[in-house]
This record gives sequence, structure tokens and C-alpha cells, in this order.
Amino acid sequence: MLKFFRDNYSCKIYLQYPIAENDRERVEELLNEDREEKIEYTITFGNIYTINRGLLEVLYNAIFVKNYSIHIITHKEKLNKYLHKLGFQAEFISLIKGNVVDVKDIKVILIGGSAGSSPKIMDIITHISLENLALVVVQHTLPDKEMFFDEILKSYTKYKVSYAKEGEKLEKSKIYLSPSNEHLLIEDGRFMLSSSEKYNDSRPSISLSYESFSQEYKNSLLVVQECGYAQDG
Repeated sequence: MLKFFRDNYSCKIYLQYPIAENDRERVEELLNEDREEKIEYTITFGNIYTINRGLLEVLYNAIFVKNYSIHIITHKEKLNKYLHKLGFQAEFISLIKGNVVDVKDIKVILIGGSAGSSPKIMDIITHISLENLALVVVQHTLPDKEMFFDEILKSYTKYKVSYAKEGEKLEKSKIYLSPSNEHLLIEDGRFMLSSSEKYNDSRPSISLSYESFSQEYKNSLLVVQECGYAQDG
């Protein structure tokens, strides 16, 4: 997804996941527009961990061949390190605030992990109190795997356990699981399921759930990373 603002002397481009092919083409058009004045460009990558070869080639041509002045900003440290390894100069600006969070303010606990994290999840729900909050579990599972982990967890807790459904309102004192082969997002307190392309080679993607829930609940969210698959999570 691409947004931009430009005037006679500057052009600010903001890119956020997912980056489409026409976004790459639009960036190339904005960088190659004929103008008499020298333009200062700023390109900001939002919740993006990696960018494809095509966009890298556009940036390389603009910066190292045409010597354009381009200020690159990233909000993900992983992407920042990647760009630096390739010779690009980029500024990393973290969106995570340094304030201490009072656990009494937590409304949602989000656990991310692979299928191998199941024993740890069982241990957590055995000892946790959910009287004033909800617990959401996002796991990497095989797309054709039968979904029965909810039935297993019911024997470890007194709280209701179920797979999240499209449009379902998240409620406290409940445990929700990510369905197989769908990204689990949230908007206005309701679950959104997406079968869009894999992110970090994963669907469901733990990283996408982290982004969505953190934007929704901010300092009222507690994330527990058990384990993950490759770069996801």
C-alpha cells in the first residue's frame, strides 16, 4: 500500500505492507518525474520486514546511478539492517514507546509460536487467570491439519476455548485460537480472517497478528513469543 505527498521541492512516500507491484511502479514514476527543481525525497517503510528485488533495483538506480537525494526511514530494525548490508543509508525509527506498562492495564495476551509450542501454551493456560482479559493464540500449523487443539486445551482450563471466527467480538475470560491457513487480525474489537498471501512464508503469520493487535490495543496488549518459524514472529 502506497501513500505520497509532494510539492515543488519535496516528495514524501509512505509504503506499508502489503507492497503491490503497482506500488513499485508508482515509486519508480515518482522518482523519475521530469522537474527542473532539485527534489528531496523521503521514503518511509511502515510495518515492512523485507522488500523485493524490483523495488531494491528502483532505489539503487535512483540513489547510486542518478544520485538522487533520498532519505529512507524504516520502522523495522530487521529491514534497516538488511538495507545497510546492501549499502543503503537508512534511518531506523522505532514505534515502540519506552513507557513502563502496568500489568493491571493489560486487556489482551497474545501468544505466538509454532506447533511445537503447544506444551508451553498448555502450561500457561493452566496457571493463568483470565477474569479481566482475553488470551489469543496464533500458531504455525499445516494448512490441511485438522483443528482440534481447542478440545485439548479445554481439559486444561475452566475458560471457554474456541477458534476465532470472522467478525466475532473478542471478549474477556475467553481463549481464542487462530484458524489454520488464515491470518488472524483484529479491527474495532472484532476478529478479521484473511487468506491473503503468506507473510514471512507463513499463514497464519504471527508478525501480522502482532502488528494488528498492537495497533488496536497498544499498551493494553501483552505479547508472549514462545517460538516461531524462520523470520515470522
